[in-house]
Amino acid sequence: MDNFEKQWAGEETIVNIPPHFLIVGAPKAGTTSLYRYLQQHPQIFMPENKEPRFFCGYSTDVFEFGKKYFHAGIVSTKADYLALFQDAPAGAISGEASTDYLSCPQAANRIHAWNPSAKIIIMLRNPVDRAYSEYQHSIAAKFQNNNFWESLCLETDRIEQHYDPIFWHVRRGLYFEAVKEYIELFGKDRIRIVFFEEFANSTASVVASLFEFLGVPAYPVSVTERHNAGSERTRHNMYQIFCLGFARSIIQFIEKCLGQQARLNIINRLPCNKKTSVRDRLSNKQYDWLRGNFREDILKLQELLGVNLDHWL
Repeated sequence: MDNFEKQWAGEETIVNIPPHFLIVGAPKAGTTSLYRYLQQHPQIFMPENKEPRFFCGYSTDVFEFGKKYFHAGIVSTKADYLALFQDAPAGAISGEASTDYLSCPQAANRIHAWNPSAKIIIMLRNPVDRAYSEYQHSIAAKFQNNNFWESLCLETDRIEQHYDPIFWHVRRGLYFEAVKEYIELFGKDRIRIVFFEEFANSTASVVASLFEFLGVPAYPVSVTERHNAGSERTRHNMYQIFCLGFARSIIQFIEKCLGQQARLNIINRLPCNKKTSVRDRLSNKQYDWLRGNFREDILKLQELLGVNLDHWL
């Protein structure tokens, strides 16, 4: 038993203990927008502290990088965690959102021990896109200045050196084991999987279905604003990905006919490649390597959930 569990060992279970539901991840999959949309419902209370990460049992002292910058909102005691929900209106259900709960090894068990009747919302995104989006977050926030490939190569060392999980580009995209554990602990009826693509394309209907899942009446909320979608630099680089992806087949054809240098010359002249040199440092071979790292996990996940994830492959 670690210090986290010792906080309430031997205590009686608190009746109707908050939170009644949790958004547990994944990072960069729309969790902040969903959190803000759910907050608009008068019968749902979610504290302003998104990412308290209580069930990870973190101590900021363990992080060799980011102690001063990433962890102002971490809640580490039971009293402080319960205090997050003390302003919940009478009759409202309480929830919180901490995206580390999907990749933190002990979080699912701790949440279940705290409240086995809690409902769990898991948001999932193509793991390659998710990894790159999180990397762009780290760049926009000035947490690092490595290019994406360098950051990927440093991941294992950074994990061993206790860097913040924002640098776990590959590990946080391996969803299968975590999703499986949540389903086994809470049961499928208490788990709702939300795919980023569906959320982005049908936001209002997804939010409405989640109100039903959470047991609150339908309520009109504004879903037009995207939250935590990135800085201008991040949006520019994501536009760059779109442009290069759209042109990928043409550029590959040119490379076969005229050689690699001709391909690079064309890329350097693309309008979407101005003001940044981050994306073009990840070659097609490297991109395929990253996707290959996720392939087996994606295949197991789609079998577990009974969904077709070919578009991720």
